[in-house]
Amino acid sequence: LSMSGRTEFWPQVWEAFMESPIIGHGYYAGHRALTLTGLATVSSVDNTYLEVLVDLGTLGLAILLMALTFSCLSLYSCRPYVTDPKTAEYWRPTWLLMIGCLMLVGIRSFTGPTFQVLHPNLLIFLAISVCGASASRIISHSEQGRA
Repeated sequence: LSMSGRTEFWPQVWEAFMESPIIGHGYYAGHRALTLTGLATVSSVDNTYLEVLVDLGTLGLAILLMALTFSCLSLYSCRPYVTDPKTAEYWRPTWLLMIGCLMLVGIRSFTGPTFQVLHPNLLIFLAISVCGASASRIISHSEQGRA
């Protein structure tokens, strides 16, 4: 139930966030605020969103959530169903792979660091975001060409 002890110190992390809820304690410096609450021995709070709240506050979390939302919207806008059947046949496996990877990165972010501390999963997230936005643009241009 405690996800291998990860959730046991989250109340202390929340207290550190509440000390500076709007702008946080500073990117990479937020962990120093955790040492004040007795968490000097952990390298991460094992939750992307809590880490962002401590480091960058609600302002930083809003920016992160906007990036996630825009990535989801761009992938939704380029789903295979909006293309012609032949293109959809080739595009579906790639689209499913990107959706699956985005879901895995999103789920992992609740139990560990992902894209807030230059984690390798940041590269996966950025690749999905760029590919989704590019595919969405390509599809919208091809639809305009048909009209």
